[in-house]
Amino acid sequence: ATLTLPSPATYALILADGRSALVQCADSRVFVIDLAEWKVAREFSFDQKIQPQGLRVAANNSAVFAVAFADGTVQVCDTATGRPRGKSMTPPNLSKPRTSTNSC
Repeated sequence: ATLTLPSPATYALILADGRSALVQCADSRVFVIDLAEWKVAREFSFDQKIQPQGLRVAANNSAVFAVAFADGTVQVCDTATGRPRGKSMTPPNLSKPRTSTNSC
């Protein structure tokens, strides 16, 4: 049977538990799919656009997933609630430039 989502799916990952999958959609929503029941278990919306293939999961931990946003920031989220775990991370090349001092 086909599982209908409100927006086209663009990327999917199986979680470490083997019972669930994360599906990224074109409208920057992420769905947790119950694979045994073949239904949407949870839906998460984000204020920012997610990069193509912008989801990552740990090989042995289904409790969290990471989202890479189009602005280069990364947020680790709780799989059960979709809420952020900690502050978002910004890669060094997007941070404010550091001032360097030359020492002799």
